[in-house]
Amino acid sequence: MAIESQNIYKNARKSAGFTQEKASQLLNVSVDSLRDYEQSQRPVPSDVASAMCDVYQAPYLAVQHLRLTSDLGKRVVPEIQLKDLPEAVLGVLAAAYRDFESRIELLTTKGLSKPDRVREIIKSHLGKITKSEIIAKCPDISQITVQRALAELLKSGEITKLSGGRYTAYVWSGEEML
Repeated sequence: MAIESQNIYKNARKSAGFTQEKASQLLNVSVDSLRDYEQSQRPVPSDVASAMCDVYQAPYLAVQHLRLTSDLGKRVVPEIQLKDLPEAVLGVLAAAYRDFESRIELLTTKGLSKPDRVREIIKSHLGKITKSEIIAKCPDISQITVQRALAELLKSGEITKLSGGRYTAYVWSGEEML
């Protein structure tokens, strides 16, 4: 269950366990000002929002404040969706399980050679991938085998090499990063 979607400043204060009176004292603003901020009657100055982050011990409030008060913030700062702990933990566990399942599927797929598994890892990966990430996804494939598979895929034009040296990454052809 997501946390109630009301005023972000009020949510942060309540989560911190403060009354409006106590919070206004700690923030050095009047109770009326705090009430106005929490009822969206007037904008929260950035210095007050910064103090709220500190007093409420809510660093996420800075991100929410930027999204709420700035056109640039709305454009570039990702939205934060607050969740209670059990829901967040279940989300992380589900994502980890899906990742684990996809790795096991590659390990147990019958009929695929090791070079073909390397090929499938790159093909199914969104964006660029490094050799170390490939090795981590298939720990039973040696580094030499991965290198040979990458060389063959490069030669056949199925993958594209991005940069070089320690920062070398690969993408499936047609997905070159801009």
